[in-house]
Amino acid sequence: ELYYWDFGRDKPLQVTQDLISDNDYSNSELREFVKYTLAYDCKINVDGDRLFYPDKNNDEKDYNDGYSLYYRNPNKEKSEPVKVDSEVTSYDIDPDGKNVYYIKDKSLYVYNVKEELKDKLASDVTGFALSDDGSRILFANKDNDLYIKVEDNDKEKLTGEVGNIYF
Repeated sequence: ELYYWDFGRDKPLQVTQDLISDNDYSNSELREFVKYTLAYDCKINVDGDRLFYPDKNNDEKDYNDGYSLYYRNPNKEKSEPVKVDSEVTSYDIDPDGKNVYYIKDKSLYVYNVKEELKDKLASDVTGFALSDDGSRILFANKDNDLYIKVEDNDKEKLTGEVGNIYF
């Protein structure tokens, strides 16, 4: 399970309920995925009132298909988690935690937390990087074309035939 502990608390807050079942725990590949992917892929906004975290996908899915992404207020023990989407393979948040950028099925999406709406930004995406202030997103597609999207403007192609792209 995943826990969040603000050192001002007496005890940690349990975030997930069934991250990995006892039956699944015998699968060493699954244990490694949870240990090195899910456990290190939690993010919190600068105000500390939104904790984003991956959780186990439904039992019919393979972990290679991604995970379900949730957020909640870690300052309120009784706050209910809100599901952003499922089959997420990578994500990042802007500093305020108002927008979540993520890849699902090789498409790049942005999820507006306040409106609980998602918008598809691009298809066939291989990776992306978000600027520190969250105002710009850089992403590449399967053809190794590199794009930038600045706030509410349309995406702009920066270059094509990029040999290697590391995010």
